Amino acid sequence: MRRLIAPTLLLALLLAPPALHAETKTMQRQPLPLARVFASPALSGSVPRLLTIAPDGRHLAWLKPRTDDLQRHDLWLRDTATGAERMLVDSEVLSPAPAALSEAELMRRERLRLRGSRGIVDYGWAPDGQSLLVPLDGDIWLVPLTGSPGRLTDTPETELDAKLSRKGRYLSLVRNQNLHILDLQTGEGRALTTDGGGTVSHGLAEFIAEEEMGRRTGSWWAPDDSRIAVTRVEEKDVAV
Repeated sequence: MRRLIAPTLLLALLLAPPALHAETKTMQRQPLPLARVFASPALSGSVPRLLTIAPDGRHLAWLKPRTDDLQRHDLWLRDTATGAERMLVDSEVLSPAPAALSEAELMRRERLRLRGSRGIVDYGWAPDGQSLLVPLDGDIWLVPLTGSPGRLTDTPETELDAKLSRKGRYLSLVRNQNLHILDLQTGEGRALTTDGGGTVSHGLAEFIAEEEMGRRTGSWWAPDDSRIAVTRVEEKDVAV
């Protein structure tokens, strides 16, 4: 096989245009520092993140980096029956003037190895598979598969660890180190904890849980939406 392939390759190179030879020589002369091998974006190109299947199996969703900004991700959708793909959420359209993120969110992204990432970094399916919960630049949106996105929060604070209840009626989130819930049917919200602040936090995974145990949340809904379990972390005895 070598005797057959080698002359063919040699003939192809000889017949290649001069521009190709010049480009090949230029590429060969460019050094590849070790730091670039491990830098972002990867040499193999950008890859999708958080590929998930809808609860009803009809769609796939994932986060895809933009061609003009590989650190900014948008939410894409694929119909499993037809194979049709489309951008469901353009992060720049939904949040053209992002607010500064809280220190807690920046630390969370650091532990998730998402430091420097912009746009959409997380999302979650609604139980019926007809909409997705999208945290973006500190606020929370509910995005239906058809129709316009609905903004669930609009506050100067950063909402953390937002999730829909198991039946989809409630939204839970952490704001100012306290756990809040929002009734999506009535639009009424309330705080379930009130003593958060300083060294006390509710509903969040502490540093050890995230970094060493791989636990990313601090609250869990009951299957019937009647209750929610929540962690309470007190760090007053932890040395600074």
